[in-house]
Amino acid sequence: MRPPDEDIFERDCFRCVYCGFDGNSFRTWAFLQVDHFKPKSRGGTDEKSNLVTSCCICNHMKLDEEFSSVAEAREKIGTYWAQMENYWHSNVAYRTVIAEPSTIASTAENTYRIYQTMRIYLDNAVRWIRR
Repeated sequence: MRPPDEDIFERDCFRCVYCGFDGNSFRTWAFLQVDHFKPKSRGGTDEKSNLVTSCCICNHMKLDEEFSSVAEAREKIGTYWAQMENYWHSNVAYRTVIAEPSTIASTAENTYRIYQTMRIYLDNAVRWIRR
């Protein structure tokens, strides 16, 4: 049976509508989520017209913000990405050891571990940005 999210992913060409993240491979598809464009907490519905494909990071950054258009959301989330990148360069990069590309995400377990680490940094960055 086909998961209901697949219809939304397919409609949006397996790309995050906010940042363009490409979820067309198995390793990247796992990071796609369905986002309520108008958050349920602000009256949004589960209608397909209110659902969009989002990467997990953009979905996390958007939280329950409401935007008038996808273009407005892209612009705002783009500023969050820029702030998060600045945070990373200032607080994380100097502590990060770069691994050989062939060893990064060589297994699902490593991918999940990287994702969990990034969520911790993302949570901290979002809190820092919203201060």
